Amino acid sequence: MKRATSDTSVSMHVSLSSKKTALFLLAVFPAWAQTETTDGEIYAYMNSTAIVEEKQTLTRPEIEKLNPSDVPTLLEYLGITIKSSGGYGSESIPSIRGFTGSSVKILINGIEMNSAQSGTFDFSTLDPESIEKIQIVKGAFNQDVQTQGGNGGIIYITTKSQDTQTSLSADISAKSYFSQPVDTITGGIKAGSNISGRTRISAQTSGTFAKNKYPVSEKYFSERKSDLLQQHNKMIDSKTSVMVDHQFENGSSLNISDILFLGNKDLPGSISSREYSNQKDTNNSLSMKYEIPDLNGKYQINSSASWKSTNQKYKSNSEDSLHKLNSFGFSGAVSFDQNDFYSQAIGLTLQVDTLDSTNTEDKHVFSGTLKETSTFFWGERTSIVIPLALNFQDTSISFVPGAGINFDFYSFEIFSNISAMHLFPNMNQLYWEDSAYACGNPDLKPESGIGGELGISTNTIYFPLSFTIFSNYYKNKIQWDNSSGKWRPENVASAFYIGCDFSVSQEIMQNILFKFNYEFLYNRLLASGITHGNRIMYTPAHTFSASLIGSYKHVSFAINGHYTGARYVSNINSSILEGYFLLDFSAEFNVTSHIIPYIKAQNILNQLYEQTEDYPMPGASLEVGIKLKK
Repeated sequence: MKRATSDTSVSMHVSLSSKKTALFLLAVFPAWAQTETTDGEIYAYMNSTAIVEEKQTLTRPEIEKLNPSDVPTLLEYLGITIKSSGGYGSESIPSIRGFTGSSVKILINGIEMNSAQSGTFDFSTLDPESIEKIQIVKGAFNQDVQTQGGNGGIIYITTKSQDTQTSLSADISAKSYFSQPVDTITGGIKAGSNISGRTRISAQTSGTFAKNKYPVSEKYFSERKSDLLQQHNKMIDSKTSVMVDHQFENGSSLNISDILFLGNKDLPGSISSREYSNQKDTNNSLSMKYEIPDLNGKYQINSSASWKSTNQKYKSNSEDSLHKLNSFGFSGAVSFDQNDFYSQAIGLTLQVDTLDSTNTEDKHVFSGTLKETSTFFWGERTSIVIPLALNFQDTSISFVPGAGINFDFYSFEIFSNISAMHLFPNMNQLYWEDSAYACGNPDLKPESGIGGELGISTNTIYFPLSFTIFSNYYKNKIQWDNSSGKWRPENVASAFYIGCDFSVSQEIMQNILFKFNYEFLYNRLLASGITHGNRIMYTPAHTFSASLIGSYKHVSFAINGHYTGARYVSNINSSILEGYFLLDFSAEFNVTSHIIPYIKAQNILNQLYEQTEDYPMPGASLEVGIKLKK
């Protein structure tokens, strides 16, 4: 039986559940990947697997052709919905199948990055130039024993450099929103070198100055026509990463990485109020990872240790606040093949979070996961995967089982899985200090649910495509409620999700790859009161992305369109944000191997839209830059 590699396959999953009984749903999903040949040609091919969980992957060559301005834009290429509150540097939170925040786990170099305080990770703090590979797993079912997984899915990011050659490159660009000659300037430098036969060091740093002064819709200024610009939204930041890789003679490897973000940004608040404040961020993530890929021809061992520090200073006209979060983590895993019929992996993760916050006082949380995954091979074309996890947070413990099966029929594959869902409350929800306008709730119950998946994938290089139906039942959903006169998190409702995914990836002509992702999502709150039967806020019914990525002679290009449908801004469903379609274009001109000019045109159709109510997003922009490589 051919085993799957973790970086070459795409998954589209189905979820399964109902309020009282599980719904058994049929889906189709792809198992293809994109790669780059030695001559720069991009093509799609099928990776036949017998593994239940697969991953949608973008590698460095494809990322370079996409040439995204930021990581949120890169995620939109993959069909992920982003919720942001403005231009460059604004907090950007991903959503997968209607799940967001803590329900979408973010792992960078194997280290979970979700904040224990808020449950989220802000992708605006990450430089796309630092990404070697990005992988997305949709749904709650997860085989990885070094993470508890996410109810919505997992986004894996790898920054480890694989280049063994000495390299040096620089990049500088300027962006305009046409309201003024230059709005944003970005510059960076990247270098890597072998310092010994087995040791490599690489580093990069970049900085951006953005005024974020762009036109907005007249609907906000019926009486003040002179204020048709988003203002007081300046951003200055720097992003630095350093990586050291060492290969030992026995084949094991050691990776040490450090990612530092410094940011100083103005927060304009909602456009209707024009009130604004300032936020200063100092975020650092230091990790060490040790891997033994082959021990005695049977075992694979990997372990990691990490320290994450987040310092945020917030200053406004009404109040100042300071938040310091330190997180110490450890994970270890061993996997081995017992025989041709059975393999097993066991992992343990531990994390201690210490929060010193103006809003929560000093708090400590101890959490972790003990997880085991067994895989049984029945013949050459059938595999059964059973992940079992014990998740804990302080004195609370939950058991999260799952099971999946895969059938390989040469030209197509059929898979099915079912998994429990579980999410502990974050520190803000539990411990927010009682004030005149808000308070935490230490009596919150964890969110939980059930999801299952059943799918089929074609197994041909000529036209790989997928159609997916998914469903989840979720209970004890935590939301902030102000019905009592102050904001307080409560277990307000259960919810039901059902939808479908459609995906296709195909080389339509030499060196041109077409990719399309579509998702339909239907969800309803199952709560008492006025929100019963309503749609969950900020979850569009329709989203899709379509991309053309390729090259012609000395030009590499990417064209991407992304649509996000209409969304309610509250669970009361009384106000709605209109849907929007964004069209982007980028091109690189390989004048020489050392000089590469490029252009980026974003929101070409000049759509005036919002991802968060009363926070208008930028219209059309043009960015020009040049890359210098040695």
